[in-house]
This record gives sequence, C-alpha cells and structure tokens, in this order.
Amino acid sequence: LRSLLLRAFSNYCVNEWRKDQRQKRGEGAEHVPLQDLSSTEDRLTKDLHAPGLSAEKLYAREWARAVLDRSLSALRQHYVSRGQEERFLLLQGPLMRDDDATRLDALAMSAAMAPGALRTALHRMRAQYRERIEQELATTLDTTDPAVIQHEIGELFRAFD
Repeated sequence: LRSLLLRAFSNYCVNEWRKDQRQKRGEGAEHVPLQDLSSTEDRLTKDLHAPGLSAEKLYAREWARAVLDRSLSALRQHYVSRGQEERFLLLQGPLMRDDDATRLDALAMSAAMAPGALRTALHRMRAQYRERIEQELATTLDTTDPAVIQHEIGELFRAFD
C-alpha cells in the first residue's frame, strides 16, 4: 500500500509539473487586433462574387493586405514617435500611388516645401516602408533569409494581379 501511495503521489507531482510547464494556447504570440470587421466582411463578400477569383486568390489578397496594413501602421508609428505625423499624413497618399510630377509639385506647394525636398522625403519614406514590409515578412515567416523574403514580396505583388 505504501509503494502504491508513493507511486500515485509521484505521478501526481509529475502531472502537476507538466501542467505548469506547458505553453498555453497563444502564449507568446503576437495578437493582431481585429479592426473594422464590417468593412472587411463587405470587401470579402464583394471579392468572393468577383469572376475568376478563387478562394486561394482571395486568401492571398487578404494576407497581402494585412501585411501591408501592419507595415504601414509600423511606419506611421515610427513617424509619430519622431514627431513627424504631419509629414506622414502628407506623404501617405503619394506613398500608396504613383503620382505624376504635376501632382507632387502641387502637394509640395500646399505644404510649403520645395518640390525636390518633397520628392526626397517621399523617396526616403518609400525605402522605410519597404524595410517595414521586409521586417513584417521576416517576423511572419520567422526567417532572415533574403531570398525567402524577396520571394514573398513577389507573392505580395502577385496577390493583386
């Protein structure tokens, strides 16, 4: 009886230790907030009914949007931390689209900047955005291999074809 009780107590101690040591679901994982779900649901519903758009393509597109959104958010936080939120807001539009010289000149005039200074700031912001995208992909894929990251950047572009 004594050895039975000793073995039961030993098993109990081992089970308690395992329970304390195991990793809980989601522990240590970065939690991504679910933002405006209604607009995401509307966009998914609209995209799902688009001709020629498979579920895989839709998934790839949403994944690419999420990576780009998180990267843009990190870039914005970088500008805010440096006290340059106004500059970020000014350059965010041209960052996301390819504006012609006339539009950039008009934007520079409205911001009381020289056109060359605006183009330089935009060039730097695009480089920083690319770095943030690469960092986000490296974190998501848990790799630092430049070839893998470059391949995934190509996949990001293909998701919007």
